[in-house]
Amino acid sequence: MNYIEFNDDTYAYNPIRYLPMNEAEFKHSFRVAIENKGISKIITIGQLVYGFILGGVLYMSPDESDEIKVNIITLSKK
Repeated sequence: MNYIEFNDDTYAYNPIRYLPMNEAEFKHSFRVAIENKGISKIITIGQLVYGFILGGVLYMSPDESDEIKVNIITLSKK
């Protein structure tokens, strides 16, 4: 589990290094988890998937800039 601070709060996320990836490729690769409602939210910026929520836990790349991570966290809450 990794952590990032934003607006005086600390957010946890699980690191997953193969993001971002093309949205169509992501949906194909994770089709079973999406269909079984294991993935409750997919976070995209443009046509790329930057994160997703699986079992109530946010997954995103630890290699992104803090600005992108904050955008992903913000989008995950919408």
